[in-house]
Amino acid sequence: MIPKRLTDDAELVRHSQRGNRAAFSELVRRYEHAAFATALTHVRNREDAQDIVQEAFIAAYCKIVQLREPGCFGRWLRSIVAECSLNWHRRTYRRQAVVTPAGDTSAEQAQVWERHNEVERRHSDLWDAVCALPDKFREVILLHYLNDFSYRDIALSMGVPETTIKARLYQSRIRLKEQLLPG
Repeated sequence: MIPKRLTDDAELVRHSQRGNRAAFSELVRRYEHAAFATALTHVRNREDAQDIVQEAFIAAYCKIVQLREPGCFGRWLRSIVAECSLNWHRRTYRRQAVVTPAGDTSAEQAQVWERHNEVERRHSDLWDAVCALPDKFREVILLHYLNDFSYRDIALSMGVPETTIKARLYQSRIRLKEQLLPG
């Protein structure tokens, strides 16, 4: 059980380091969305990102006694997620492709597949543009637009001032616009 007075991450980390599972569960609840957004900056597949986050929280649970600065849990967890993502890339690399079912050549089905492929291409172009952004810009885009994080929440999660987050979002939008709109 977590005492009601525990609202500070550092306190939760200290309790977790002493074996309090409820305190670690609260840390997971607080950081699961940020961890997911960080994983998505490394992989483009939601399921793979979820697997990476799960692996990262298991690693964090096992290594939490090694965290020397309890107030830096968010940044420490982000580094674990990045490491787990790198390990994922080392283990597997797969490309997804849309394949038309064999033997289905009707004109109507061809139009359906053509529309589907166009949507997939646009989606892929957007993901490619987001993935081409430098990490600091990509992460704020995903946290803000994918997870609905406020500027303040992103700033706390990344350990930077709120004004930095606003500037990074602004720069990210400009870069995405330049990449996606015809010249």
